[in-house]
Amino acid sequence: AGGRALAQALVINKSITHLNLQGNDIGEEGGMAIADMLPANPTLRTLNLSSCGIKTGTIIGLATALREHPSLTSLNIDKPLLPGVQEGLSVATHLSGMIKVNTALTELHMSKWKMNDDQLELMLPSLTANKGIVYLDLSCNNLSSIGATFVSTVLSKRADIVHLNLSSNKMGDEGATALARV
Repeated sequence: AGGRALAQALVINKSITHLNLQGNDIGEEGGMAIADMLPANPTLRTLNLSSCGIKTGTIIGLATALREHPSLTSLNIDKPLLPGVQEGLSVATHLSGMIKVNTALTELHMSKWKMNDDQLELMLPSLTANKGIVYLDLSCNNLSSIGATFVSTVLSKRADIVHLNLSSNKMGDEGATALARV
């Protein structure tokens, strides 16, 4: 109820440019309401929904809304509640589509997703093609040395990425070697 009320207020109040709801359990209903609000609020620049109890539907809704959002530059969707690998693959597919066409987004946080190499691989072409994202947080996931190889591929084509967080993954020595080759 609170997330929906806030989203309705943000349709009218276009003076807020930064919205940080981190750690507030707005859940799927509140998250979907925020996603639905985005097309009506082109002034929002930063959105932090980290640890808010959002699920697959919210992230897909955000990805859909952000395909054409003209001004959101920073999105933090750390620690969503994704119940399984299939949901992760579905979310990765939708986010990939958004990343491919969104030209405003410069900062993307996807920490604590339990993201695996297959999910990252789905996003690889979009992360390579998108020239806007210069801050990428993939920390605290399940990325292995294979995921590190995927990241090194992105870095070899995107020298403009200035902040990359890969902490607390499972990349190991092989992964470090792959990243060092860039």
